[in-house]
Amino acid sequence: MNDGDHAPQDQQIPQGLHASHDGTVRPNDNPYAAGRSFPNPYVTGPVTGSVPGQGNMVAPPLWAPWYGIGFGKAIARFFRKTFYFHGRASRGEYWWAQLLFILLNIGVAYAAYGIGMVMGISDVGGDGLFGSPLDDFANNAQLVPQALLFVSNLSVSVRRLHDENRRGWWVVLPTLLQIVGLVAVLVSVVVGSLSGGESSSAFAQTMVVAMLLCFGALLLSVIISITLMIGPSNPLGARFDRPGAGWGLGRR
Repeated sequence: MNDGDHAPQDQQIPQGLHASHDGTVRPNDNPYAAGRSFPNPYVTGPVTGSVPGQGNMVAPPLWAPWYGIGFGKAIARFFRKTFYFHGRASRGEYWWAQLLFILLNIGVAYAAYGIGMVMGISDVGGDGLFGSPLDDFANNAQLVPQALLFVSNLSVSVRRLHDENRRGWWVVLPTLLQIVGLVAVLVSVVVGSLSGGESSSAFAQTMVVAMLLCFGALLLSVIISITLMIGPSNPLGARFDRPGAGWGLGRR
């Protein structure tokens, strides 16, 4: 019998290979051969804090961002993290909160119009620059949810910037542009009044220019705000995390 037909008695059979009763090694019995499947002992379950864009199977801790979050859980986090100016927020956490903000403003406006009409508030238009008393009533009513959600909106905006590895101070830029627009209107009113009063053509021209500047500043503010908030997640933003921390401003 040839030497190649049998495994030598003193040669150890590799693990996973089997020898027949006559000592012949059969490669087909190798459980690690190509085409065979076997369990991987190193595979674990879902990891808390998943990779951006892949969603989460398990809710991450409150201090961590939640990628792939749904509307309901995003709103719950939005309110629970009102005073959390450290850490990060995923795009879902931010934009679901903005949807809530828009829906609340629309709902309050419609409710205010209905209440105003019942109260007999006039819906006749003003002098062309300002709306009717009913419009003013509805606009003032919208200030209520804006004031109540101001801190929550500010904190989620800061955390969204952190998720892009930006400092939270960038959130001030759109606000500064809005302030510039409002200041332009106020200055125009003062200058127009000094130049001849509301009846002069100079005042009207000044107000038109001021309104255009204000509208341009507000539009630019919205564009910059959207641009800042739609950026992709950056893993380097983890430097803003404070695991286990509660309220606080943290690093911005």
